[in-house]
Order: sequence, then C-alpha cells, then structure tokens
Amino acid sequence: TPQLIQPDVAVHCAKYTNTISDSQSLTSSHRVVAMEPVTIIAGACFAAWLAGKLERMERRRKEGPATIPDLLASSDIVDDASLMVVAINIRHATLAPVLAGKHLKARVKYGRCGNSVRCDSGVVEVPTSSRPAGARFVGRKPGGEPALLPVDFNTTCLFLVHNRLKPQIRLRLVKAGPLGQVVAKADISVASISKNLQMDVLLDGVGAYTGSHSWVSIAMQTFCTQKADLKDCLRKLGARQQMDGFSIGLSGLDMGSITSDDSDDDHDDGGAQLSTAGRSDASTAAYTEVVQGVRL
Repeated sequence: TPQLIQPDVAVHCAKYTNTISDSQSLTSSHRVVAMEPVTIIAGACFAAWLAGKLERMERRRKEGPATIPDLLASSDIVDDASLMVVAINIRHATLAPVLAGKHLKARVKYGRCGNSVRCDSGVVEVPTSSRPAGARFVGRKPGGEPALLPVDFNTTCLFLVHNRLKPQIRLRLVKAGPLGQVVAKADISVASISKNLQMDVLLDGVGAYTGSHSWVSIAMQTFCTQKADLKDCLRKLGARQQMDGFSIGLSGLDMGSITSDDSDDDHDDGGAQLSTAGRSDASTAAYTEVVQGVRL
C-alpha cells in the first residue's frame, strides 16, 4: 500500500511554500520601491534642465539675435539697423608632416569656451610632400627634419559682435567627417576688437598628434554696417551660411560686382577691386569693409 504523508509533514511543507511566496512578493515590492527614487531623481533633473533651457531661450529672445543668420532672419530687426561684424581670415598654413595625406578643415571659434560661435572652412587635402620635383636629385643633409607641408584654407569667417561674446579666437584643425576629430589647436586672446590683427599662430597637436606643431596665418578686422547692406554683400560674395555665421572663399571675389583689375599700378597688389557704380555711400562703405576683411 502507498505511504501517506503524515499530517505534521504536510503542514510543514505548506508553511515552507507560503514563506517562499511571501519572500518573492517582498522582493518584488522592494524592487518597485527601489525604482521609485531613481525615477523621481531622473524626472527632477530633466525638469531642471528643461527649465534652464527655456530660461536661456527667453533671455536670448529679449537680448536679441546672437548670430548673423538669426539677425538676418529676424523680422524684429529693421533693414537700416546698424551692427558690428568681425571678419576672421584663415589663409596660408604650414602643417606638421604627421598630417600628410589627411583631409582637414579649419574651425574658427569666436568667444570663450562654453560661450562661443563657430565657422568651418572648406576641406583641404594635406600634400604628402613639400619637396619640389627636382629635389630628389639633390642630396639631403643627414639629420634634417622633415619640411612642413603648405596648404591654403582661403576662408573668411564672419561673426556678429555683441557684449555676450568675449573677444577671443580659438582655432582648431579637425579631420573631415562626421566625428570631426581635433588634431591641433590654439587659443588667441584679443585685447581690443577695434584694432586690426594679423599674425602667424602656432598650433599644438593633440591626441595622437601630441608633440607636432603647425602654423596658420590669420587676420582679424571689425567693421560696422547695416543689415540690408550686409545681406546684399553676402549674396554678391557667394557667402556660405553656417549655424553661427557665414564663410567666404576667395572665389567670392569674382562674383557679383567684385571684379579683378591688374592694370592700375597704383594698387599695391592689383587684386580684387570694388565696383561702386550706382550705389549709395553707405552701401559702398559696407562693400569696401567686407572686401577688405576678406583680402587681409
């Protein structure tokens, strides 16, 4: 005959089963309770971030546009409103040999870290050698350092000047592509934006390029103009709109009313000249200022 489970054993098994069920329920409730503080903290952080963002947007709305694209698109700013623009020119550069063959662009930042505007040049390919064709027939001195590699960025970046941006220029050489890895950088303090600036800047390599050195020739000029004149001038020069400003290439000097005249010996470089026929004095002054900034 089959053995029956004794009553005291059955009671003990039932108590054990109930204990396991109660412990599982308690553990689940603890998990729910433990998740609640995390959710509350995350929600509070998001609310604080959103409130700060809305506050900054409202403050910027009251202070007015902070970039040239925003100013030109704003219907609250009349066409004859005066404004100040800074033109930062990135021209010739001699880059470290370790950057040979790389596709790079120059990134210009105006303002301090955390509160600045930026503009990028076009992409250039760094040559693999700076030696002329006949150099291979000439003996090389032992121990000679590799020559720097010349490139031309040929870009002028235009930014809006206002009190919220401190006058500082920050240069970055970045790789072309979505990641935009920085390979060299330099920061230049500007004592006064009322004076023109022209200098050769030393860029120090960063990351995998630490220890390398490159040079970039820059110039800075500020000028005053009106909204309508600036908009017309940017269109004539074929300026490329970016998020925080506009960039102008040297090819822009051949567009619109900008012409090249090499026949006048009175000009020091015979470069691009400004056609002022049919323009007002204010409009002519605005064109002259912008073109001078591009040509620095």
